[in-house]
Amino acid sequence: MLRIGKKAQAEASYRRAMEAAIQTGARMLELRAAEGLCRIGALSVPELKKIDKKFSEGFDTEDLREAFSLIG
Repeated sequence: MLRIGKKAQAEASYRRAMEAAIQTGARMLELRAAEGLCRIGALSVPELKKIDKKFSEGFDTEDLREAFSLIG
């Protein structure tokens, strides 16, 4: 488990990465950042599902398989 200060740093980094991915249209990088946020408890499963639903292909990729495992 991350210490509180480290968790805040990790969350800030993931959120910056997610915002940059959104701004550039890099959906897979957005998903990776969202997965990181979900793993540290800073993003809910329903929020991750919203991002996951943006994909219509590539379901065999490691990133999407990881998202599916976090979603349940």
